[in-house]
Amino acid sequence: MNKSCWRSKISPTKNYRLTWYKDLGLHAFGEFSMAMIQANSVMEDQCQIESGPLTFNNPAVQGTFIGVYGGHGGPEASRFIAGNLFLNLKKFASEGGEVSEEVMRNAFAETDEDFLSAVKKLLVCN
Repeated sequence: MNKSCWRSKISPTKNYRLTWYKDLGLHAFGEFSMAMIQANSVMEDQCQIESGPLTFNNPAVQGTFIGVYGGHGGPEASRFIAGNLFLNLKKFASEGGEVSEEVMRNAFAETDEDFLSAVKKLLVCN
């Protein structure tokens, strides 16, 4: 589905490349699809879709998590967020039994702290 949609949007003067797509996944209210198209020589942005259980211990807590993370000057932070934010959300949602504003705040805060810690370790080693 996505392949046919993005082809019509390509500029003849730019070299865009489809880097990632998810066709017709299911969520509570129907279907979704998503595509990521690279316009620069280095893909700095990241995106993710997670649909299903939002906790590790209660499969009844269901939802669809969509993340779009801008690289703005480098891919490291957006890649880190894509690899950690949803897991932190599931961790805090598992502890609280639901997804709430507090769970979201805690997931973002822990992801931020973990990234800053990783950066500090790199700076000390260099």
